Amino acid sequence: MKNNYMKTLLAAVALWGGIGAVAADFTDGGISYNIVSADGLTCSVASAAGSYKGEVAIPETAASGDKTYKVVAVGYGAFRNCSGLTGVKLPETVTLVGGAAFQYCTGLKRVELPNSVDSVGGDAFSYCSALEEVVLPAGLRTISDNLFRFCSALASVTIPASVTRIESGAFGGTGLVSVAIPDAVTELGNFAFQDCKALTSVSMGSGLASIGNYAFAGCEQLADVSFGESVAAVGEYAFRGCTALASVALPESLKTLGTGAFYGCTGLKDARLGAGLATIGDFAFFDCAALEGVVIPDGVTSLGSCAFYNCSGLKSVTFGSSLASIGSDALYGCKAIRAIAFRSVEPPALDGSDWLEDEVFSSATLYVPEDSYLKYAALFAFGRFDNIEKMDVTAVGAVAAADGATVSAADGRIVVENASGRVAVYDAAGALMESADAAGGRLELALPSGRVYIVKAGGKAVKVAL
Repeated sequence: MKNNYMKTLLAAVALWGGIGAVAADFTDGGISYNIVSADGLTCSVASAAGSYKGEVAIPETAASGDKTYKVVAVGYGAFRNCSGLTGVKLPETVTLVGGAAFQYCTGLKRVELPNSVDSVGGDAFSYCSALEEVVLPAGLRTISDNLFRFCSALASVTIPASVTRIESGAFGGTGLVSVAIPDAVTELGNFAFQDCKALTSVSMGSGLASIGNYAFAGCEQLADVSFGESVAAVGEYAFRGCTALASVALPESLKTLGTGAFYGCTGLKDARLGAGLATIGDFAFFDCAALEGVVIPDGVTSLGSCAFYNCSGLKSVTFGSSLASIGSDALYGCKAIRAIAFRSVEPPALDGSDWLEDEVFSSATLYVPEDSYLKYAALFAFGRFDNIEKMDVTAVGAVAAADGATVSAADGRIVVENASGRVAVYDAAGALMESADAAGGRLELALPSGRVYIVKAGGKAVKVAL
């Protein structure tokens, strides 16, 4: 009885790893097995030192002597390094596929896991470089660590609706072209889709709360990202080097944008930040050279060091009303800036004096709240600007009074009502964008979003952000 217990324990451990593959207890039909439960008459497929080749069909039962065992699992490393294996068929009796079960099966092209499987161990299919098609079981809840890492031929996969977690490196280095993350997924692990060089689009489900560090880093072709409505945190360098990404609309639910989140996204022109954002980390938009304008929401209290460092195309920045601190070199290298607006009544604290290039102090205009003009002008970091103007600065969608007229901004349009005479709209650099006669009625002007505009109507200038 003691020997049976120990053998059962060793077989169970071998399903997941932690020790090397356990020597097979018996062989039937050219397939090796370990006994999982002698009393329950269950067994798992065991390693055969890379000898499995071609198409392998695992039976529901295997015989040893006068006993018949039900095959319930594929053990740890069972098919590992079987480079001659091209396909495998598992029976509906199997509920578990152990860690590294098919790792380095470089000839494996197709796998269909039966719906009876409810657990697949980490690295089970990693480095299966020829794997083109995978059918995952309908009840699977976790995509384990490195499950398909470096399966470079895997161009598509359907993630079951039952999945709640996608763990670290799960699809890293695959050939996936598009990904739809189900609504049930709440957590996307670190490196989950890192270096998926062919990936062009990602759609995130409504339940996703966090995006891990480096989750999509190095996805050079990624151009379309749809964020779910529950994302609260984007991890460090999550989208680093996604050079094809031209625009992002971050959800209202987002609270934290991690260090280097969009580092080196050189094609990013339009970044719309959700109203719930509180923290923008260091290097968040470092070297986003195509970024033209950005509006920092009112809830943001701190801007990290080098947050917009070397955004050489950046022309305008509007900071929200709650900003309390700006990190060192936050806007350094942004020589094209022509307008910087602060909505905070109290000037934010600066970590160091080099938050801007020296030349920007003469080429850009600083806009500050009317009642805070003297506070800003009295501080060296802000008083250095040659041009400081008092402005009414409204948030996205807010309404501002302008001597009887109202100006609002929403849905890509600036709407002016009850104004008389000519209405003029300028960009942050002072270039005239639109001009029309209001004639006391309603005037709608469609303009590119993600930018800051100055609207002159009814004898008053109002700054708005789309």
